[in-house]
Amino acid sequence: MVQFSYHALSADGKSHKGELDARDRMDALRQLRREGLSPVSLSGDEGAIRRLLAMEVGGSKAVTAEDRAEMMEQLALLLGAGMTMEQSLALLIDTLRTDRQRQLMQAALDKLRAGEKLTDCLAEPEFGFSRIDLNLIRAGELSATLPAVLNRLAEHHRKTLELKSQLISALTYPTVLVIAAIGVVLLMVTVVLPRFEPIFANAGEKLPLLTRILWDVSQAALDYGPLILLLLALPVLYLLLMLRSADGRARIDALMLKVGPLRRLVVDLGTVRFARALSILTEGGVSLQQALALATRGSGNRAMDDKLREAGQEVEQGRPLWQALEGTGLLPRLSLQFMRIGEETNQLPHMLTRLADIIERRMEKKLNRLTSLLTPVVTLIMGIVVGLVIWSIMSAVLGINELV
Repeated sequence: MVQFSYHALSADGKSHKGELDARDRMDALRQLRREGLSPVSLSGDEGAIRRLLAMEVGGSKAVTAEDRAEMMEQLALLLGAGMTMEQSLALLIDTLRTDRQRQLMQAALDKLRAGEKLTDCLAEPEFGFSRIDLNLIRAGELSATLPAVLNRLAEHHRKTLELKSQLISALTYPTVLVIAAIGVVLLMVTVVLPRFEPIFANAGEKLPLLTRILWDVSQAALDYGPLILLLLALPVLYLLLMLRSADGRARIDALMLKVGPLRRLVVDLGTVRFARALSILTEGGVSLQQALALATRGSGNRAMDDKLREAGQEVEQGRPLWQALEGTGLLPRLSLQFMRIGEETNQLPHMLTRLADIIERRMEKKLNRLTSLLTPVVTLIMGIVVGLVIWSIMSAVLGINELV
C-alpha cells in the first residue's frame, strides 16, 4: 500500500486535506470519488516498480494510456464540481506525475486562455489522444455534456487497459515456463553433456539412439552456435521489420484473420473496441455516419478496419448498420442481433455498450480457462523434454559397462 497526501474539494466547494492509503494512484482517486471529493492535488511515492510499469517497449511515453484515463476522470470531476475549464486545467497540472506532463498541460492551459477550444489544446501528439477521443471531446464541448463525455472516455480507456492486462497475465506464466525450460535444455546440451565427452567419444554407434541424437545436437550447438543464433534471429528481425512498415503490418493483420484460433480473438477484441467507440460517439451526439468513419479506425487490426469501413460506406447509402456488418462476414450472430435491436428500438448506444460488456466477460472466462489449461500442459511438455534429455545421458552412463 502507498500513502497519498491529497487536497480535494467537496460538492459544496469546501476544501479538504488529508492522507489515505491506496494500492496506486487510480485506487486513491476512486476512494476520493466515493467520498464525493474532487481532487485538486494528489501526491505519493509509488516507487520505482510503479514507474517502471508505466514504461512501454521502446521507452517511456510522455503520457501513457493510464495517464490519459486519469486526466479525463479528474477533469470530469473538477468540471462536475462547478469549476470553469481554466480553473480545472490549472488544478489538474498539480496532480500530474512528471515534469513533461506538467509542461504539456501548462501549454494546453495557455492555449485555452488564448481562446482555443479544449479539443485543440489536447491535440498535441505527445498527449496521445486518438481522433476518436478528440472528436468526442469536441462533441461534448458543443453539446455542453463534457463531464459525462470525459467520464465515458475514461471508462473506455480503463476497460481497454484491463483487457490488455488480462491478455498479458494469461500468457506471462506459460511464457516464463517455456523460457526456463529452454534455458535448462541449453545448459545441459552446451555445458553438462560436453563433460561426458571422454566417456562418449569412443562409443560411436553403441550409444543409445536418443543419446546419439543429443550428442550430435550438442556438438552442432558448440561448433555452429553463433550461426544457429543468427538463423533463429533472422525470422524475428524480419517480423519486426514487417511490423514497422504499413504494408507489412497490413499483411500480418490479414493473416491473423485467416488463422482459426487467432481470428476469434482478433475479432472479439476488435468488436469490443469498435462497439465501445461507436457507443460513446453516437451517445455524445455524433451522427452515425461520422461516428462510423471514426470508430472503424480503432479495432486494432487494419484488415478488420478495412472491412468495417466498407460496411460504413454501405450505411451512408442507407443500409442498416447490422446488415452492412453482416456482409463483412466478421461479426457473429450475437453481435449483429444486438445491433439490430439497438437500431430498431433507437437504443443503439446502450446495446453497443451491453454487447461490449458481454464479449469482455466471455473473453475473460476464456482467458481464465486458457491459463488454467495452458499452465499444466506447458509444464508437462517441458518436463517431458527435460526428462528425455536427462534420461538420454543417464541411460548411456548406466550402460557404460556394455559400451566398454
